[in-house]
Amino acid sequence: MKISADFPEPLPPPKKSDVLFGFSSRDPWSNACVNTEWQPDSFYALGYREGAQRLANHVLETHSDQDTLIFPIVFLYRHHLELALKRIVQITAIVSDVPLTGSEAQRLFGRHELDQLWAQVKQRLRSAYEKANLELPDRSAIEGADSYIRQVSGVDPKSQAFRYPVSSKGAPHLRGIRHINIRALAECMERLCDFLERIEGELLMYLEDELEMRASVP
Repeated sequence: MKISADFPEPLPPPKKSDVLFGFSSRDPWSNACVNTEWQPDSFYALGYREGAQRLANHVLETHSDQDTLIFPIVFLYRHHLELALKRIVQITAIVSDVPLTGSEAQRLFGRHELDQLWAQVKQRLRSAYEKANLELPDRSAIEGADSYIRQVSGVDPKSQAFRYPVSSKGAPHLRGIRHINIRALAECMERLCDFLERIEGELLMYLEDELEMRASVP
């Protein structure tokens, strides 16, 4: 499979002198910037979501590759959700003036269970929204997020089921599931991603307003 029209086909075998991570002047437009001062950590989450979107769109537009691309599509959406939930936990802690302790942060970053991360978000959400004088999301939206996250967690509790065909104990993943409709999945994932993005955006806007107010006080 060609990555670019400029690539020879078939591609030559790997060479010891090849550089995988670095700048290339051959095609500067393809150099990705990472680890820069202007680049927020949210780029990680955005990148995984965009990757899932592009793969899902490929399947829906070409009516092909669904049986192979389903695995990275679900993994990418799931990892986006994990990163988004972790960011919201951190933001709610800042808004509520109850920063995470070192041990709490360590546990948060090491946790991969979406249902547990969502439970932490809900536990902190009311106090953060009250502090920010914001109206909490509709109960129906919270219940919808509950359902989506419960379904994803039921199929893939620890972000393994769409990365490996079997567990570390040799048990096959995705038992009992024969079909996954990529259109339905992607639409639901986008709705959940948008919902979490709105929560994050509202709280970040409050923090920005607070910083501006404090900066204006002589």
